[in-house]
Amino acid sequence: MLEFICYFTPSFISLVIHNKLTKNDKIENMVSYYGVYLAINNFISLVLKNINHLSEKLGFEMINVTYCYKYLLVAIAVSIVTPYILYMISKNIEVGIKAVKNEKKKS
Repeated sequence: MLEFICYFTPSFISLVIHNKLTKNDKIENMVSYYGVYLAINNFISLVLKNINHLSEKLGFEMINVTYCYKYLLVAIAVSIVTPYILYMISKNIEVGIKAVKNEKKKS
């Protein structure tokens, strides 16, 4: 149960911060952004938490209460920072597609 809380709860924090930044309350967007934050937050948190254990092989037997609490602290810190970074990226980078009809010239 503690693993479930560690993996899924911090993304709600990211989603709340994202909704405050973008002022977007559509359910479809919230579900898709939750999935994005879930993947990003857990990936970054796992990388940061497991950097300390580079010499050891990590397995499911290593996940105990202490590991879950440490992971939860790292995940909460990452989940607070991630929405601000993604918001700045989305505001500063714009991607556009222009469709041009291919016309042949007659000679």
